[in-house]
Amino acid sequence: MQDDKNIMYSSDEVEHTLDDHFMTDALRGARSKELEILREQISALYTSFKRPLKIFDIGVGDGHVPINLGKRLLGKIEKYIGIDNSAREVLRCEKNIKEAKLEEIISVIEFDATRLEDDSFRQKLPLPFHAVLCTYFTPGNFRPNEIKLEEAKPGQIVKYPQSVLKPNRKFQKVFSDAYDMLPRDGKLIIGSTYIDSDATRLKQEEFYKKCGMHVITTAEDEFTATREGFWSERFTREKILNYLNWIPRENIAFLPLDTDNFARMIVITK
Repeated sequence: MQDDKNIMYSSDEVEHTLDDHFMTDALRGARSKELEILREQISALYTSFKRPLKIFDIGVGDGHVPINLGKRLLGKIEKYIGIDNSAREVLRCEKNIKEAKLEEIISVIEFDATRLEDDSFRQKLPLPFHAVLCTYFTPGNFRPNEIKLEEAKPGQIVKYPQSVLKPNRKFQKVFSDAYDMLPRDGKLIIGSTYIDSDATRLKQEEFYKKCGMHVITTAEDEFTATREGFWSERFTREKILNYLNWIPRENIAFLPLDTDNFARMIVITK
C-alpha cells in the first residue's frame, strides 16, 4: 500500500476536483466534449473489430467515464476494467458501478499505473484490450519523483531539476506500457489534457482554488501544483510528440475539446 502523500485523491480538497459542484465552466465543457468524442471513438472501434470491446481505463476515479459509456454503449462493451491508485476512489467507483447496475461489465482494481508492465498483474487481464483510456486530465497527473510537493516558503514550490520534464519519464513509461496492451488497430486515447498557455494556467488555478486548495506554482512552471498534493502538467503539441516519440507521428491525432485552446484529446492508433 502506498503512503497517502503519494496518492493525489487522499484529501477532501483534491477530491472536489471530481465533484461537478466545484467545476468551472471550462472544465465542465471539456469533460462533456471528452465523453462525446469517447462515445464516437468506441463506436468506431466496435464497427472496426466487429465484436464487443475490451477496454482498460487508467485512473478511473469515481467511475464517471465507464458508467457513462456503459449506459450509452450497452452491447458494444464486453468488459471494462479500470485501475486507480487511490483506495478511496476505488471504493467510490465500486459503489457508483453497483448503483448503476453495471457490475457485469465494469470492474475496478486498486493498482498503480506505473507498474503496468508487472507480469503477475497482466496475467489477470483479458489482454489485449481494444482500447486503453486515460481521461479527465489524468494524463497530466504523472509527476516525476524528483518534483516534491513541498514549499520553500509559503506559496512557492521547492526547486526541482528542469530536466525531469524533458521528457517526463513517468508519463512515457505509463503510456508505453499502455500502448503494449493493444492489438494492431487498437486505440490509446489520452483524454482531456491541458494545453500549455498562461490562459490555461490561470483557469487551472481558478479551479483548484475553488476546490479549496492553495497553489504553490507560478508562470515559470509547466504544471500547476497545490499544497494539498495536487499536480497537473500542461502540454504543447511538440511536448506530446516528444513524450510519445516511439509512436509514428502519423498515428497520433489531436482533437480539440473546446474553442478556447484550453484542452485537447490525443488519439493514438496502433
